[in-house]
Amino acid sequence: MIFLIVSISGLLCVFSVVSSSEYVIGINGTVTLPCKYSTSKGTYTTCWGRHKCSPLQVYCTSTILETKGPEVTRRTSDRYQLLGNISQGNVSLTITGATKQDEGTYCCRVEIPGLFNDEMTDVTLKVNDSTKHEEQPTTPPIHGTFTTSAQDFPTNSGPRNMNNETYIIITCVTLAVMLLVAVIYI
Repeated sequence: MIFLIVSISGLLCVFSVVSSSEYVIGINGTVTLPCKYSTSKGTYTTCWGRHKCSPLQVYCTSTILETKGPEVTRRTSDRYQLLGNISQGNVSLTITGATKQDEGTYCCRVEIPGLFNDEMTDVTLKVNDSTKHEEQPTTPPIHGTFTTSAQDFPTNSGPRNMNNETYIIITCVTLAVMLLVAVIYI
């Protein structure tokens, strides 16, 4: 039984990479939060939610925008738009007329069929009191399973945010040790 629990936890560990980045925008500004995926096997259902991504959830919570294939099927506000080519996997979220209430973490989830195949990215949005209207990435995204082009999004040339990666490594090492102990004593 322990072996089964540790094995399932190990699978979650291996398939739970979440990339993240942070953007700063002024009041009433427009910002595009990046999210792209490969369409080599077709287009997928995607969603943007107002929360941190979790590999343990199988869908977005607090969903603000959703697509099915190349069509937007749900949007909670006209201020949320997908201006990229959805058919080519660009589901970057554009928010217009930013307010302090828009501040927080957003999760982009690409629902790929199969267990633990979903691609996820967290984007944190900070809205400052200035009226500056251009978006400013403050941390370059960590590129995991998402494909991005340098012309569309910030490059990965600066310091990396290692929080998610460090957590995943520690979790994987802990699970590997638990698996080893379970195998030895069973």
